[in-house]
Amino acid sequence: MHNTGLSTATSSLYIYPSGVSDVSVGQTAYRLARVDLNSNETFFYEMNYPLVLVNQEKIVVEVTAPAAAVGGAGIGSAINYQILGDTDI
Repeated sequence: MHNTGLSTATSSLYIYPSGVSDVSVGQTAYRLARVDLNSNETFFYEMNYPLVLVNQEKIVVEVTAPAAAVGGAGIGSAINYQILGDTDI
């Protein structure tokens, strides 16, 4: 995750199982990471084991305004995500 904007943003990463169809709001039960990113800050998340997605499982990202405690008042950021992995064809 890399914040390319001018202000702080909160970014979250989720893995949703195949039975979940509503991904409009992040559900904490499926959250892997949540981090406040300052402007030009990068966060790297790596799992200890390979993640295998099957049967319509989803990777979902969420960008929200950060908490007031870290100076958040709104979202003025764009977050770039780079997801790397292999595929089995």
